[in-house]
Amino acid sequence: MAVATIEGSSSSPAGSGGMLDDIPMSSYQIWSVLMIAATVILDGLDNQMLGLAAPSLLKEWGIDRTALGSVFALGFVGMAIGTLTSGWVGDRFGRRGAR
Repeated sequence: MAVATIEGSSSSPAGSGGMLDDIPMSSYQIWSVLMIAATVILDGLDNQMLGLAAPSLLKEWGIDRTALGSVFALGFVGMAIGTLTSGWVGDRFGRRGAR
């Protein structure tokens, strides 16, 4: 099996660290990691808020718990279908530049 090496390194494989591990992260990279982490947290926050809102919705709307549970479950089913569909669309058509 052929292994690529980074020129100037002590014959370490490209995938095992080396030069890139020695370079400090820039402020842009740190900012990107923080924004991605915030996005992941806020993305899960709406699902967690459903549990807090459910008792008030049950009381205000006067509906059964099973009906509200079905509505919440359908939200997750919709997310799964959207994820699968958008993945297929991205694979099929790829990125398109703005014209």
